[in-house]
Amino acid sequence: MPKEVADNLPDWSFKCDEDSSEKYTRIQSTNLRASPPDTGVQGSHSNLALKNLKTAKTTQSAESSPDFMCALLTSSEDCDSALDHDCTWCLETHTGLGACLPEEMADDLPDWSFKCDKDSSEKYTSIQSTNLRVSAARKLQDSENVIIKDYMNAQYYGLVSIGKPGKDFKVVFDTGSSNLWVPQKGCTHCGIPIIGKKEKYDPKESSTNEEDGAKFDITYGSGSVSGTFALETIDLGGLEVKGQRFGMISDAGGLGVGYTMAKFDGILGLGFTSISIDGATTVFENAIDQSVVPEPIFAFYLGDEEDGELTFGGYDESKFVDDLHWVDLMSATYWEIELDGVSVGADDGAIQAQTSGIVDSGTSLITGPKDLITKLAENVGAKANIVGEYTVNCDDESLPDITFTIDGVDYTLSAKEYVIESGGMCLFAFMGLDIPSGPAWILGDVFMRKYYTVFDYKQEKVGFALAAK
Repeated sequence: MPKEVADNLPDWSFKCDEDSSEKYTRIQSTNLRASPPDTGVQGSHSNLALKNLKTAKTTQSAESSPDFMCALLTSSEDCDSALDHDCTWCLETHTGLGACLPEEMADDLPDWSFKCDKDSSEKYTSIQSTNLRVSAARKLQDSENVIIKDYMNAQYYGLVSIGKPGKDFKVVFDTGSSNLWVPQKGCTHCGIPIIGKKEKYDPKESSTNEEDGAKFDITYGSGSVSGTFALETIDLGGLEVKGQRFGMISDAGGLGVGYTMAKFDGILGLGFTSISIDGATTVFENAIDQSVVPEPIFAFYLGDEEDGELTFGGYDESKFVDDLHWVDLMSATYWEIELDGVSVGADDGAIQAQTSGIVDSGTSLITGPKDLITKLAENVGAKANIVGEYTVNCDDESLPDITFTIDGVDYTLSAKEYVIESGGMCLFAFMGLDIPSGPAWILGDVFMRKYYTVFDYKQEKVGFALAAK
């Protein structure tokens, strides 16, 4: 198997015995056959040699035989008889394949890789049954996933641990902002114990807290919070970031009852440092600088009334269909991209051409200029209510598709995807919002729920693909 897959393989994976072969054969239905193109056993032999891994016992040196060889490392008669220099025996029996790997792939293989026994085969069978694809393993190597909880398709949040010993906080992972904050002990307007309890950060309880003292004030579309900066150790699903500046919030009154009743404690911004309050380096940029992520990318898979995942340092190819389509950012501020146009229906229902939008995991709906949202609502038959939201007839099955064209590719939302039903009312998941000198549209969770989204921090681009459901 390729080097990138090795960390995910169990101890028996490359052992050689009859039992191993029988068990491997039983899982052929997974279509993970170790054919020559997949295992790397075809090609130039000039720089390929068998490696002696830790406790493995060699009977022939790599220097004396640079060709492909199988099952060379134990006293098993089955393995010793398999030395055929082209791995035919290994490929036919599906055992001992570890010995067929190129030399440069061997360093990361575990001790069991070249052993020949029943236990090896059993472990290999268990990993094969997971149907792990080589490409997915490559993208996920050393990356970490955070489970994203879904509350009624309106709030998406996951856990982050702060301090030593670590304390867990539920945060919105927000690509539309760039700072991390949580409420501190003694915070006012920070939840009601009975119906909206929030976890509180106490700097006296953490051995890694460092004082900063600078004021922390940030304003969102829904209101503001205030407090002071501090420095701490942050854990993102097992990735530890040290010396992170974050906000200890003393007053969250600006967010109103929406925050009081919310399921989350704070917000972790995943935008760029260029829009961070007080120039505080973002958590993810610090993770890159401290080399705790293998790649400077992260990716969202939002659930639909179920858990999703946020992957740091890679992306999960099992979560989307077809290839990613990459789109360059307009600037490294928000995750802002050019939109070719917005349209409704199959005919000429253009709403706007040549505009811009940001991909924002922290916004539940899709927003656009108020006049255009009014036009869009009229096209789908949505009616405005007194709080500025739009509702549609839940029984109307003729609602048209709405399409965002991005870099020449159409990303379409059907009525099922842009209508949120709750309590017998059907909400049109678009809202009017004018942003002075800002992007015209915000592609929030309604968009990201359908399209798996990858954010490349260094290359300054985003990738979209239809999410696998």
